[in-house]
Amino acid sequence: MSMPMATLKLASWIDAHIKAYEYFDGVSKITVPDNTKTAVMTPDRVDPIQSN
Repeated sequence: MSMPMATLKLASWIDAHIKAYEYFDGVSKITVPDNTKTAVMTPDRVDPIQSN
């Protein structure tokens, strides 16, 4: 069952990823965000600039 995020703010975005990692019982070496405004300062199809 999937639950939508309450907001697109950074805290909700991080919480959603933590829950996903818990569900899959592990983490990947890297997480590459899509072009969501929460994670990416400058969208680009090839090399998005991520916020820190």
